[in-house]
Amino acid sequence: MAGRAVTLHYTALGRDGRQLHEEFTLLSQSDQGRLCLWAVMAELPVVMPHHALADPTAATDGVAVVFACGPRDANDRFREELSIDCRADGGITYAHAWGMPGGSFEARSKCVLQPKPR
Repeated sequence: MAGRAVTLHYTALGRDGRQLHEEFTLLSQSDQGRLCLWAVMAELPVVMPHHALADPTAATDGVAVVFACGPRDANDRFREELSIDCRADGGITYAHAWGMPGGSFEARSKCVLQPKPR
């Protein structure tokens, strides 16, 4: 199974040590051969495939890919974009943008993930 998928797991803690968010993410090709991301988190009741967009935004210092679930302007439903930016320092900037039905689509949060020391 090596080489077929990448997984990310992180827990975001507040300054007081309280858990704010936890996520398990699988990055792989779908059965149609498209690069996809599946994120499992408490905030979403289901796991939805997020497909890589054809024209990712410009990266700051690495490779950036944006994964979308639903079009940004589909105001009648939940839509989300998860962005991964591989940084020159080995870290990953991981950002969430989303909109609820009837609500605005906006950037909501981001974090910088660093590899675990070996």
